[in-house]
Amino acid sequence: MAAAGSYNLAWCHSNGSGANQPGSLLVNGTQTVSILAFNTTTDYVTWVEVSTTNLSAGQNTIRLEATLATGLSNIDYLN
Repeated sequence: MAAAGSYNLAWCHSNGSGANQPGSLLVNGTQTVSILAFNTTTDYVTWVEVSTTNLSAGQNTIRLEATLATGLSNIDYLN
């Protein structure tokens, strides 16, 4: 990143499980979002984007972790 600040991270996901499959977001090893909702979509072929967080200037390490034993939604890409 050229400068530190608030940036949108768009996680494109699909969740046909019938239940929210939340995750927590870590940036550079620090949890920045404790509950990032990946709500249900109509099925596993409908894709929705979820956004959030702050980034430091320079290189950042981004990690998304499941918060439930059922795992995360199906993640297609991070934009």
